[in-house]
Amino acid sequence: MVASAKSIPKAATVRLPLDRRRWAAVCLGIVAAIVLLPAVSRGLGYRVFAWELLVEDSAYEVAGALCALFAGLVFFAAYLSGKKGNDFVLFTTPRNVFLAVLGILMLFLFGEEISWGQRLFGYATPAWLSDLNTQGEFTLHNLRFFEPDAITNYLSVLVMLTLIPYFGFFPMVYTRSAGIRSLVDRLGLPVPSVFLAAFFWLGLFGEAWIFFAFSDGEFLVQEVNDLVTEVAFLLFALEMYARDVTDAKPSAWRRTSLIVAGVLLIVLPVLSLVEFRRSGPKVETLIADYLVAKGNFTLNASLSNEAIALFEESLDLVPQHKDALRALGRAYHQKGDLDRAIGYYNAVLKIDPKDTLALFYRGLISLARGQFNPAIADFNHALLTNPDFQPAKDALKMANRQKHGG
Repeated sequence: MVASAKSIPKAATVRLPLDRRRWAAVCLGIVAAIVLLPAVSRGLGYRVFAWELLVEDSAYEVAGALCALFAGLVFFAAYLSGKKGNDFVLFTTPRNVFLAVLGILMLFLFGEEISWGQRLFGYATPAWLSDLNTQGEFTLHNLRFFEPDAITNYLSVLVMLTLIPYFGFFPMVYTRSAGIRSLVDRLGLPVPSVFLAAFFWLGLFGEAWIFFAFSDGEFLVQEVNDLVTEVAFLLFALEMYARDVTDAKPSAWRRTSLIVAGVLLIVLPVLSLVEFRRSGPKVETLIADYLVAKGNFTLNASLSNEAIALFEESLDLVPQHKDALRALGRAYHQKGDLDRAIGYYNAVLKIDPKDTLALFYRGLISLARGQFNPAIADFNHALLTNPDFQPAKDALKMANRQKHGG
C-alpha cells in the first residue's frame, strides 16, 4: 500500500540568518578552513607553522575565545529581544530561558579560555589550585580530576558525548518528526539547523583524519576541535537570534556590530600569531616536549617500538632534548638493549651531570651486570642531587648487600 502524501511528515523549515544557500556556504566554508589550514600545513611539511596556529595564546585559541564571547552575547541578545518563552506544563516563562543558559555557558567557556583574566592581568594562581591544575592556571578544565595525563581530558570527552547527539542528530530528528518538533517547540528548546549538523560532522571527520594521519594528531585535533565547537556555538547563536527576534530588517547598529565582530575575529587571531612568533616560546621545543610526553605514555603501555619512534622524532626537532634522550634510554632498557640504553643515559649526563634519573637508571644496568662499584657510585651521585629519591636509596642498599654477599 502506497502512503498518501498527507501521511508523510514534511521537513520543518526554520528561519536562518541568511538564505539557505548562503548559510550553507558560510557553515561549510568555515569548517573547511578551520580543519584544512593546519592539516594541509602539517601535511606539506610546515609543521612549525601548524603548531604556531594552535598553541596557547596564538591564532586558534584567540579566535575560539572570541567566538565564545560573541556567542554568549548573541544568546543573551536573543533572550532579551525574543518574544517566545517556554511552556513547561506546570509553568511558563515570558522569554526563552534556554537561551540565557546557553549565554551563561558560552561566557563561562570564554572565561576558561582566558584563564579568567589571568593571562591578561598576570595574577598568580592560588597555591592550593596550582597543585590541583595540570597547567598551574586558574581554570576548571585543566584540573587533574579531569586531565590525569598529557593525552586525556575527561571533561572534553563528556562535552563531545553531549554535542554529538545535540548537533549531529537532533536537527535531523527535529525536521523530520512532527511529534518531536511539536514537543520541542512547546518547550522552547533551541535546535541547530541541518547546516550546523553538516558543519559538525565535517569537523569530526576532518579531526579524525588529522588524528590518524599525524604523530602529533592528538594535539592538533584537540585545538581544532575546540575552535570547531566554539564557532558552531557562535553560528548557533546567530541562528537563534534570527529565529526568535521578529524584526526581519536589521538595524544599523546591528549591522555595525556584526562588521566589528567579523573584523575582530580575523584581525586579533592574526595579531596573536604575529606576537607569538615574535616573543613566544620556540615551537620546535613545544613539539618535542609533546612527543616525549606521548612517547612516555606509550612506553608505559609497553609499546617500546612506537615510543622509540616518537622519541627519535622529538630529537629530529631538538637534538639535545634531555628528556627525549633519557626516555630513549628507558625504552631500550625496557627492550633489553642495555648497551644502547647506557649510551643514551651517558648522553643525558653529558648535558646535565646531575640528572637524577639518568644516574639511577644507569646504576640499575650496572647492578644487573654485577658491576657493583659503578652502580654504587651512580646511586650515591643521584642521592647527592636528590637526597629524598627513595628508589635510589633502595637500590643503593641492594647494591651494597650484593657486593658484600648479603
